[in-house]
Order: sequence, then structure tokens, then C-alpha cells
Amino acid sequence: MGKVIFDTNIMRNIEPKLFLGGRTEIKKFAKVAEIIIPDIVIEEIKNQKRRNLKSKKQAFLDNPFHWLNELDQDETKNFDIEAHIDNLESNEEIEFKVIKLYDCTVLEDIKELALKKTGTF
Repeated sequence: MGKVIFDTNIMRNIEPKLFLGGRTEIKKFAKVAEIIIPDIVIEEIKNQKRRNLKSKKQAFLDNPFHWLNELDQDETKNFDIEAHIDNLESNEEIEFKVIKLYDCTVLEDIKELALKKTGTF
């Protein structure tokens, strides 16, 4: 079985119900290859979700329907975003392996490929 390494462009997902983005493409590859995700991509996905959820949380607290419907503001304020993100990751239905990038010299090449919108070395 082959291996496919995905970058943040494919995996990006701020949606609060699922961890990984690009699900259609990933599922196709998962049928024929092992899915590999660099640790830096995992951290970026978490950061994207964290920023989005914090923004949405504050917007929800500021929304007058929050108090018009007599919703508990403390419950919203105390919602544990980190635990939610960890739960999404651990319950992700798509199987993947996380790798740590030790040789960061390749990051410059990856950046150039991304800027040129190509995908081959």
C-alpha cells in the first residue's frame, strides 16, 4: 500500500463538527494508500479551529438572542474549546498517521510549490 502526505491546503477545516477537511479527496486516497499528515499540519488545523470557535463563541455571547432565549451565558463561556478539538481529533473516522518533520529544509521547497500551485518535486 502506498503512502500519501497531505498539506494544510487540503486538510483545512474550520467546521466545528469534523476534524479533517478535504474529506472527499482524502477518502478516495484512503482506499488505496495510507494517509500521512505532518504534525505541523495537525497543529495548523487545531489553530484554525481554535480561532474560529473563539470568534463564534464571542459572537454568540454578544448576540441578543442568547439572553432573549434565557440561555446560560456561563455554560457558553465555560465551553472547553480545547477539549472539543481534542475530541474531534480522537474521534476522526478517517484513519491517518501523524509524522514529525525533522528535516525542515524541505519546508522552503514546499512553500515554493504552494506559491507556484504545483504539487510535484
